[in-house]
Amino acid sequence: MRDAVAGAARYAAGVLVRHTNSKNIDYIRQRMLVRRKEKQEKLLRPKVERIEERVERLLNSFERFMGNLNDAQQDLLRQHAVSTVDDAGKLLDNHSQRQSAFLTFLAGSSDEREIASFIEGILLRSHEFVDPGYLKFSNARMNRFARLLVDILAASTQRQRMLTATKLRNYAQDCTDLSG
Repeated sequence: MRDAVAGAARYAAGVLVRHTNSKNIDYIRQRMLVRRKEKQEKLLRPKVERIEERVERLLNSFERFMGNLNDAQQDLLRQHAVSTVDDAGKLLDNHSQRQSAFLTFLAGSSDEREIASFIEGILLRSHEFVDPGYLKFSNARMNRFARLLVDILAASTQRQRMLTATKLRNYAQDCTDLSG
C-alpha cells in the first residue's frame, strides 16, 4: 500500500507543482470549503438516516467483492455502522486539519519532490502532521474494521471466499501497477 501511495503522490505532485500560485491555491481552498460544508450538513442529519446510509455504502462495498451478502453478514454490517456512526465528526475534523496543513505547505513549496514527500507523509502518517492523538483513534477504528472483516469472512460461503480472493488479487495487481 505504501508503494501505491508513493506512486500516486508522485503523480499528484507532478500536477500540483504547476498550481502553487496563490490564485490556484485559493481555488483549491474554496473547493475544499464547499466539500467540507456538504459533509458538515450530512452530519446534521438524523442519526438513523446516517446509519442507514452507512449500511448501504458498506453493503455495496462488500458486495462488490463478495457478491450478495447473507442475513448474518448484513447484521454484522448494521452493528458496525451503529457502533461507528459517531466517528464521522472526528474523521471530518482530522480531514480538515490535513487539508489546512496541505494548503499551507503547498503555498510555501514549489519543488515536486517536496510536494510528493509531503503528500505521502500526510496520507500515511497524518498524526505526525496534525493531531497526534488521532493515531489512537485511527488504530482503534482499523481494529474494529479488521474485526468486521474477520466476522464477515467467517460467515461467508465458499463461493464468496473464492470471489473475494479473485477480486483482491486483481486489486493487488492494480496497486502494484499504480506504484510502478
